[in-house]
Amino acid sequence: MKRSPKAQVQLLRKDEKGVVAIMFGLLFFLLIALISIGIDLSFVYNKKDKAQLIADEAVLYAINYYKNKVEEGNSKASSMKMAKAAAQQYIDGRQQLADGSITSSKIQMQFTDADQKGVKTWAHLEGNHESFMTQAIGFKNIPFKVAAEAKIAFGDGKYEFIFLVDVSPSMGIGASTSDRQIMQRAIGCQFACHEPWYSTVSRAKAAGAQLRIDVVKNSLKSLVTQLEDGTDVDLKTALYSFSNHLHIQTGLNEDISIFKRHAENISIHREFLRGGGTNIHGVFRDFSGVLQTLKPKSDVKQHIIIISDATNVLNVKSGRTTHIFNSTPGWRRYNNSFNPKWCDDFKKNEARTVHTMLVEPDNRHYLKDSTSSMKGCATGEEYFYRANSAAEIDKAFKDLFENILKSVYLSS
Repeated sequence: MKRSPKAQVQLLRKDEKGVVAIMFGLLFFLLIALISIGIDLSFVYNKKDKAQLIADEAVLYAINYYKNKVEEGNSKASSMKMAKAAAQQYIDGRQQLADGSITSSKIQMQFTDADQKGVKTWAHLEGNHESFMTQAIGFKNIPFKVAAEAKIAFGDGKYEFIFLVDVSPSMGIGASTSDRQIMQRAIGCQFACHEPWYSTVSRAKAAGAQLRIDVVKNSLKSLVTQLEDGTDVDLKTALYSFSNHLHIQTGLNEDISIFKRHAENISIHREFLRGGGTNIHGVFRDFSGVLQTLKPKSDVKQHIIIISDATNVLNVKSGRTTHIFNSTPGWRRYNNSFNPKWCDDFKKNEARTVHTMLVEPDNRHYLKDSTSSMKGCATGEEYFYRANSAAEIDKAFKDLFENILKSVYLSS
């Protein structure tokens, strides 16, 4: 029997199984579509995150490359050109990290001021994810974009660098194994010996040995030259040397040539002429008094750099007091090194950062205590450096320079 259209509709409405089947089919299709989109979007987000990492790395790479080229003596314009090219190569080399999904990339760099003190870098990356699951619903490719930015600028404040250099005989160790062998044959010690009646340093050098203190001296002069040439900030330097009391005491000077002239006088001090032993306790007390006269002003960032093997024999109240080894009242040992709390006075001013460079002692028995003392003396462990050979001393000074530049350069 033929039913009218109206009757057919009424019959369909009564067929609940058919309605459920249609609704289930629609929901199933929607569910599959959502799952497909979710899967592909997870791939997109993953690739986008990787591309973002590449962009972040690229701008920092460009900034550091630019800084290094300027420090090498290149002009800022040519350094920028080389940095852009190097950063682009860096991005190309990192394509594999993003599964080859990056379709285009661009690095831009420009000076942020007329004096070319600041540089800004951008990275723009675009990519494309070829969909796996969503092609059936019309999404063949899913594009994405990322961007990153970094700045670097020379600080506008004033910077002061105060060096405290150990010149006790134990710092007169030979710079290399062959130097120590020469010294052993020439003077009977592999360091400058605590001898009052002749200059072991002169005899060691006459025999052809190079001392670590000479490497320190040359690296120190090189460091202040780099600070002067590699930065545009107002800069002052000061030099102090010590064994059982303070020797060279320059105060702060704007003229780097004054520092270098005094640095030429860095040499091993024959301690027995003043009672013997390295009196770090007394020296640090006296140096703390010196720093009271060198308090940084509000616009000054001050760096104190202590270079020593941290071996300590004599602890009396002041390095200025005449004393006799092992006999002066108040003499006492502190392990084989010094109490890092003696450095606390140096760090009380927030404008000061204390760096410590351990030139490792020749006697390995002292090394553990010396390391602990110098680490504790520094403002933080990242400001602690250590060295043994001449090459390591040079490397430690380079690390020191990089850390100092983090203060002079303001990066984001």
